[in-house]
Formats: sequence, C-alpha cells, structure tokens
Amino acid sequence: MRTKRAVLALTALLAAGFVGIQTAPNAGAGEMSGATPGAAKAPRRALTMRGEILDMSCYVARGFSGPVHRDCALRCIASGVCMGMIGPDSMLYMLTLDHARAMAPTTFTTPDPFVQCKDWAGQNVEIGGMAYERDGMLIIEVSRAKLLPAAATPATAPASP
Repeated sequence: MRTKRAVLALTALLAAGFVGIQTAPNAGAGEMSGATPGAAKAPRRALTMRGEILDMSCYVARGFSGPVHRDCALRCIASGVCMGMIGPDSMLYMLTLDHARAMAPTTFTTPDPFVQCKDWAGQNVEIGGMAYERDGMLIIEVSRAKLLPAAATPATAPASP
C-alpha cells in the first residue's frame, strides 16, 4: 500500500512539473511561495540499502526496469529524468544529491556517488545516505554508493532450460 501511495505521489509530482513552486518576489534566500513558515521537517535517518537504480519516468509510467531496460534508463537519466531505487521490499525511493555536496562541491575529493549512480541504471547497487519521507514520497540523499557484482544481484527471472 505504501508503494502505491509513493508511486501516486511521485506521479503527481512529475505531472505537475513543480508548477506551483515559484520564488516569491520579496522572499529571502531559500524561501519559496507556497512553503509553510516553520513547517516541521520530516524525520531523517541513516539508511543503507541494496536495490536497482531506475529512471522514475519509465518505471512509474510503464513499469520498465532491469537489464533489458538499461539503455533507455541511461538515456532518460542523462536527459534529466529523476533517478530512483527499488529495494527488495518493493519500496520505491527517489534519489537526490547529498545536500552538503550540492552546496559545497569543491570540498569533496571523492567521486560523487549520486553521479556514479547515473551510470548504474538497470543494475543493483548498495546506497547509503539520509532517508526521509515527504508528502508520501520516500527519498534518499545519496552519500555512498557502490555497484554490486553480478553474482550479488538477485535473479529477476527463472533460468530457462
């Protein structure tokens, strides 16, 4: 049920295209019209999970995933489509850039794990970062990522004789 709710929330967000969020004319840095002043922040927790990297558009709209869809997912993500991850429990997470890295990218010397994930569409990875839920959508700020060896990935279809 939570997966359906998260998928519906993500679909609505993608369809709306962030239309309702505009910078207010007299707003200070970081303020947006429509934002509720003093609104409670969603609780955040450290999370490490394994799952498949997907492009959210093809997955949410059509259910496309896996190695068969890899080339399309790579093109979609490269063109700016949101990236997500589905775990073994079928929970769907939207992946975002670690906020500290986004604000001060030159202070990090290691490769950006979020950017690395863009090349791993259709493959299984292990991701670590801060997870939270906002308006029914599950989100992970990616701070660590590694590609899992093919042997560590669960089979998605039975082997044919």
